[in-house]
Amino acid sequence: MYDWIAKIFSRHVSCFQCGTKMTRKAAFSVKLNTAEGPFTMHACTDCADEVNDVLKAIEEVRHDASL
Repeated sequence: MYDWIAKIFSRHVSCFQCGTKMTRKAAFSVKLNTAEGPFTMHACTDCADEVNDVLKAIEEVRHDASL
């Protein structure tokens, strides 16, 4: 019944991609602006590098398309 309270005050989060549990300080926050509004995910160091590469590629494609 009080799972939502545990999620708010928990010191550990899970990586959105691989599911690895880590402390909030060690996790990377990935913030995206979507059509439904801002969205935040947590990622471990390995998955954060992959997400960063994908987001850079998307920005390059969008930049090239606008020219």
